[in-house]
Amino acid sequence: MCKAKMSFVKNATATAKNRMICKNCAAIDAKCEKCTATKCLACKKTHGLKADGSCGQATGPKANDLTNCQAASLTGTAYKCIACNPRFFADASGNCKACPAGCLFCAKLRTCAICQPGTYWDKATSTCKRCPGSLTGCRMCASATKCKVCAPGHYADATTGGCKRCDRSCKDCVGPKKTDCLSCFGDGVLTTLQKKPGVEYEDADK
Repeated sequence: MCKAKMSFVKNATATAKNRMICKNCAAIDAKCEKCTATKCLACKKTHGLKADGSCGQATGPKANDLTNCQAASLTGTAYKCIACNPRFFADASGNCKACPAGCLFCAKLRTCAICQPGTYWDKATSTCKRCPGSLTGCRMCASATKCKVCAPGHYADATTGGCKRCDRSCKDCVGPKKTDCLSCFGDGVLTTLQKKPGVEYEDADK
């Protein structure tokens, strides 16, 4: 994790091709806050990102005058938002518009990439709807009949689309059997006989 105004970028060497470092974006432009190894991606809120990758500021209104905008571009003297606050998206004019009710992230009107926890995106009504109570043990659902993320101590049942409880010896699992355990309660550890082939476990072999 890099500090503010620094970005995690690739910095390969002859002996370390996948080497990554934290780069100070101010080395590219003093007003840059997010960057690649050679280019600014986002400027501080008072400035806009220009086509040449530098940060600029027009006379008159400032970039941070854009409502619900986190980062803007600058073309001539016109600012356009390129990254809005959560629950908003940038339209073709560069203005931030509200996502549908209950939506955390969207790219355009009447769509939603991520609904708030406990809800799912219903395409038919273009709204985020609450997960039904019939999906017991479900933390995040994909639809009215299918769970996406089960609560601890439960596993996703492919047949019903809901969540079912793990074996009582398991804290987390991928199925109903003792051999489906991923982790145990308290100081308990998985025995070799409990471990399922092809599954990576937290505990060392016992």
